[in-house]
Amino acid sequence: TLNAAGQTNATSFATENALISYVARANYSYKDRYLFTASIRRDGSSRFGENNRWGVFPSLSAGWRISEESFMSTVSLINNLKLRASYGQTGRNGLGDFSAIGGLVGENYILGNGLGSLQLGLRPNSISNPDLTWETTSTINVGVDLGLFENRITLGFDYYRSITSDLLLNVPVPTITGFSFALQNLGEVENKGFEVELGIRALTGEFKWSVNGNIAHNKNTVKKLGPEGAPIFGSARGFQIAKTEIGQPIGSYFLIPVEGIFQTQEEVDNSPVSKIQNPGDLKYSDTNGDGVINPDDRVHVGQAQPDFTWGMSHNFQYKNFDLGLLFIGEWGNNLINIQLKEDGQSRGNVYSYWLNRWKSPSEPGDGETPRAAVTSNLTTASTWWMRDASFFKLRNITLGYSLPPSVMEKIKGVSGFRAYLSVENVFSIDDYFGIPSTAAWSNTALAPGIDTDNSYPLPRTFTLGLNFTF
Repeated sequence: TLNAAGQTNATSFATENALISYVARANYSYKDRYLFTASIRRDGSSRFGENNRWGVFPSLSAGWRISEESFMSTVSLINNLKLRASYGQTGRNGLGDFSAIGGLVGENYILGNGLGSLQLGLRPNSISNPDLTWETTSTINVGVDLGLFENRITLGFDYYRSITSDLLLNVPVPTITGFSFALQNLGEVENKGFEVELGIRALTGEFKWSVNGNIAHNKNTVKKLGPEGAPIFGSARGFQIAKTEIGQPIGSYFLIPVEGIFQTQEEVDNSPVSKIQNPGDLKYSDTNGDGVINPDDRVHVGQAQPDFTWGMSHNFQYKNFDLGLLFIGEWGNNLINIQLKEDGQSRGNVYSYWLNRWKSPSEPGDGETPRAAVTSNLTTASTWWMRDASFFKLRNITLGYSLPPSVMEKIKGVSGFRAYLSVENVFSIDDYFGIPSTAAWSNTALAPGIDTDNSYPLPRTFTLGLNFTF
């Protein structure tokens, strides 16, 4: 039957943006030794305010192939030596469509006397910013490429320094404006570091073995924050867990340090901190010495960005068989597991490290895990929530077999055949009780690396494949 009186609620959504670019580029090479490249581009994006939609981004690079010089002809050890230097600017328009324009949303309001009547109206849901413009990154890079023993050993080294200005950030604003955040161009951040790449053809006979690896280090520092340099706090789940201020990494974790566990009632009684505690509770640090644990005791304790990232691949070949291994890792970074504010409260399943919790003065556990109780004091934003997220991972193993050319010559129309078995996400070694390589509920710049135990683990994947070349 036809339900003619039925009513269906539906919504629709449409968006659009426009980007136009002009690019000019020039290359020059002299005797294949001296290399120059210059470019300039002009980009316009509809996502920005009507006053600042266009940006101009130049770049310049130069290279010197020292190994091609005549004075290098007698140096048989070095077959490739090149110096490189570059400077350039790039622009970022990674924001939503119409972000510079204050939007409107539907809102109900009661009008009239007595009980009144519900009326549908409109209210602003964002602040207009006609001056919103490109986030600009200026980078200088110097590097060297080196090849030894007919490229049996290759080495690449790069040092860089980049300054990102006019950052696109959702900045907290006074609530008297009617809003909590506003998208603004604010501040300046420096990134500097280095990257090293090394390649070695260790064995080149019937059994071949090559190794390629890289390691990179980056240091992030906030240089400017608005005209007054006021810090910006980053929040998650109603807790301020990060603070962006001059001289620190952007989104640096800002928490109360934990010194250990109260082991006995005597320790609690002798504590100079005037806070109700029990044996087995976390012992918070009174960093300012005022005898009270409160948000004033927060200090910078870590960051989500790793100190180092690295990768390494091994490739083996024997006759028609090949084997590849890919390792990756990073260290020096942390995650905030905000779920720990509720963990250990005897309300459901918990992680196995709670087996080493404090139970009594005679069973103190590992000295780091507090007692498990509904009345525990885990809801203070502290380093108890911050965990080491460094990891070492075997990302991929691939074993393959290729039919020899003598066999392929007998197969008409096919010039190559390879069968392979690949395993992805083989194993990972870390000290994190979750999944550090995928755990991230919030990746905002002001509150990065927030894990809420909701991340899904990467599956171990087996792939069997056949490659034909016709």
